[in-house]
Amino acid sequence: DVYKRQIQIAKAKNREVEWSLKQAKLNIKTEIENAWHGYEASKVKIKKYEETIRSMANDFQELTLIGYQLGELDILRLIDAQQTYLNSEITYYSALKDYYQQIILLEKYLNKELVYLEP
Repeated sequence: DVYKRQIQIAKAKNREVEWSLKQAKLNIKTEIENAWHGYEASKVKIKKYEETIRSMANDFQELTLIGYQLGELDILRLIDAQQTYLNSEITYYSALKDYYQQIILLEKYLNKELVYLEP
């Protein structure tokens, strides 16, 4: 009777360990998927900024500066344009930071260094 109880306890502990292992595997899989999706989302965001937003913000700033120099626009409009440009640059570099952080996470799970990937 005592041995049966010990066997039941051992089996229960074994099942608990198996469930803990399955949970750990699922957690790792979820983290890898999140890192991959974060990497892909960062890549898309960077591309969007590089292809459109950065150049538009820069053009806006340059045209506003010309307008200010010609006396067509006041200093507040120039400052607003510069702020818009700087905010777009901040967002762009934040996206780059996120991109490289996701690469670091992927390297952690792949257990190897990834070569430089153009975003």
